[in-house]
Amino acid sequence: MSVLKLLSMAQAIADRSNGDLLKEWIGLSHRLAKITGVAHVVAVQRIGRLDLLLRQIETEVLADIQKPEEDRAFFAADVLAAHSEAWVLRAYEIVRAADQQLDDRGEENASIAALKHRLGLVRIPIAKGEIQGMTKRRIKNDPIVLVRGDGSDPRPYAADGSYVMPPHICTASGSLSWPAVDREAPQNDLIRRRDLADEMLALVVE
Repeated sequence: MSVLKLLSMAQAIADRSNGDLLKEWIGLSHRLAKITGVAHVVAVQRIGRLDLLLRQIETEVLADIQKPEEDRAFFAADVLAAHSEAWVLRAYEIVRAADQQLDDRGEENASIAALKHRLGLVRIPIAKGEIQGMTKRRIKNDPIVLVRGDGSDPRPYAADGSYVMPPHICTASGSLSWPAVDREAPQNDLIRRRDLADEMLALVVE
């Protein structure tokens, strides 16, 4: 069986398993189009279907990690990471476009601005190897030191493309999650891809 046919079957399984969510993504695509323009209708629906596929993969990854190592699917974590990162990068651009259109009109939308910020916390490290908002100028005035989860190996942060944000698999949902650094928050948070998708579906668009 061809890879194309296998992928088509996988998407069909995901669509059937999440039919209500598919309808929500379609509804969101038309609501957001009022802000971003009609060119984004298809883009939103595509990341919606990718979200459904990822939710299916996440469910199966969660079951897979419970198995003995020799029985687990090959490259399951890499497949999850690659698709999750692709979803974040595309979702960010859609939300950024909406935020830009609003700004051009002199309007604001708190839920869109908040989601753009949270997507950016993940997107900037993935795309640039840097922490969102930490320019060389800011580092000079507000230096930070990065340490491992156990507090070891302290290193000064430099905006030079060397920052790696290690992903984790959430043991509750199977979703990929990232320990994002937010310099605007009192404490950093673990951001799950599935939560970002849910926040996008919940956007208040009038």
